[in-house]
Amino acid sequence: MPIRPFPARPKPRTDFRLGAGSPALAAGAVIENNGGKDYFGNRLRPGAPDIGAYAGRGLR
Repeated sequence: MPIRPFPARPKPRTDFRLGAGSPALAAGAVIENNGGKDYFGNRLRPGAPDIGAYAGRGLR
């Protein structure tokens, strides 16, 4: 099997949205006084949050 070289400039990961049917959807722990926003400043919805850095609208 040939060895693949490491890319000189790997592409940055910028899409942190969850895919449809992801087990991480609404599977996070509810934390009182959590600040009300995700890492990117999106408002958190009431109830169990999604697991991951992104809690905004839209799925991949």
